Amino acid sequence: MKLLVKNITLLLLVAFSCSNLFAQDDDCLVILKKVQKDYEEGIIEKIPETLSECIKGGLRGDDKITAYKLLINVYLFDDRVEKAEETMERLLLFEPEMKPNEAVDSKEFITLFESYRTIPLYSLGITAGINYSNVTIDKEFGTYNTDFYDGKYSAPDFGFQVGLNADYLIHKNIYANIEALFTNKKFSYKTELNKFSTLEFKESESTIQVPLTIAYHFGKKRVKPTFKIGGYINYNLLSKSEFIRSYTENTQSNITGPLIDVSPMRTSLNYGLIGALGVKYKVKEGYWFLDASYSYTLSSSVDPTERYSNPELLYDYQYVDDNFSINNISIGYRRLFYKPKKLKIRE
Repeated sequence: MKLLVKNITLLLLVAFSCSNLFAQDDDCLVILKKVQKDYEEGIIEKIPETLSECIKGGLRGDDKITAYKLLINVYLFDDRVEKAEETMERLLLFEPEMKPNEAVDSKEFITLFESYRTIPLYSLGITAGINYSNVTIDKEFGTYNTDFYDGKYSAPDFGFQVGLNADYLIHKNIYANIEALFTNKKFSYKTELNKFSTLEFKESESTIQVPLTIAYHFGKKRVKPTFKIGGYINYNLLSKSEFIRSYTENTQSNITGPLIDVSPMRTSLNYGLIGALGVKYKVKEGYWFLDASYSYTLSSSVDPTERYSNPELLYDYQYVDDNFSINNISIGYRRLFYKPKKLKIRE
């Protein structure tokens, strides 16, 4: 019973507090209308003091923006430039993407606004997408005669990437971009070992990839084409392969087993070039990005000193790594979040 009374009392207190809050908003709306009328009639001396408490907590959204604008105009009329600048900074912190209305706002207000840079200098976001691997061979190796039996690489499955993204404005529409991605890449390989057996495997690689690019964003509309180019480094975390050695005409049982960790046979660190085309779509205080990129590896994925280090691959599967590189085509979304940094333009 005591618990029930306690809960009811708590609910009543919350309801009372909310009613006071809404009442406060209503009072501030009345005050805002009154000071707007006073401003039109030239009675401005008490406007800053009257609006002070309502700006702190009683007004929200467009009403708060209106109050800030009114206060700035009062300070400008009184030639209190420092107070006008201070209030403008508070307004831009409250609404970073606020733009003046030339049909309504005073010329003095617009001039003050234009003395601040409201374009965001940097933005942070998240990125995710899928990728498709394209393997290129520098040199073939094998336990068989590679002149007669050529291995084929393919990518039957898509991989994925997810991570963080940051942009920094260099000049107008030119941005420096860096990403930190967890990337999963997949590819497969198939070859004839001889006239009566074949070998195939599927490999999955987990890596940390860090692309660093320069991007150009075209135009000023809500939807903008983008282009970027740069390089990347890639750190291999784990590579595992599933091998199957098959015999034609069922002369023997197929040889297979659990996944084999081939990470020691892969280079830990490699690097390459990257280019991308995309579009970005403006939303409130951020963007949605859609990018299609291609990364070209400049270093081999195989560690030549470890090529013959795994006896299971050599003797059970008769497999030796080629010198190969993994290139990727990827498509992904990026959602950027930012708070513009306002910098006053110096004369």
